[in-house]
Amino acid sequence: MSHIDPTLPSESTDGEHREPRPVATWVALLVLAGLLVLAGLAGFGLHALLYRGKGAATLRKVGAIEIWRAKLANNPEDVQLRLNLANALRDADEPRSALAEYENVLQHDSSDVSALFNRGVLLLELGRPRAAESSLWAVLAQDPGHVRAAEVLGEYYAEKKQFRSLVKAVRPAAVAHPTEARLQYLIGYAYESLGRPDWATVRYGLALDAVPDMPEALRGLERVGAQR
Repeated sequence: MSHIDPTLPSESTDGEHREPRPVATWVALLVLAGLLVLAGLAGFGLHALLYRGKGAATLRKVGAIEIWRAKLANNPEDVQLRLNLANALRDADEPRSALAEYENVLQHDSSDVSALFNRGVLLLELGRPRAAESSLWAVLAQDPGHVRAAEVLGEYYAEKKQFRSLVKAVRPAAVAHPTEARLQYLIGYAYESLGRPDWATVRYGLALDAVPDMPEALRGLERVGAQR
């Protein structure tokens, strides 16, 4: 009775021992490429599962995040790519992740106006007003006419009834952009609250020149007893 060692390769029926054929290099590369693609799709699919039921627009935003992350992985020192990733995260309603990326941008370039502004807005949304003020004032220090930073700070100070701070933050941008109705209204509201109805009338008038039916400015004029 013959005994076959299971650790030895099997023999062919013609008695010749057949050696395994080497895998062609191109086949190996093709398999590797396929695995990488599947890994990428799996990563995207896992991320997408978190957003199931939120619609195609949300999935497109998730796809944008993955694209910027992939590009950043190959160029980790590229500040613009990191800023793009931060913007994509914010657009996909991931504020804490976006904030972390804006902080990373500012570590590379502390004067980046876009990162400073978006950082300030997110800090306000996340309930950190002091840090938000600092970030938004840093924007205005570089660009006093920055409309969005002035508007965000103006709205914040109006809510807090800090009208002198409102004027300081908003006035340069309001002067530089006389057709920005919201800025003109905010300045007018601050002047009205500080007891200067004459100055408030001018600003409410400028707001209405830009947006003739702006209800807040119309009510402001009514409060100070002025007409258009």
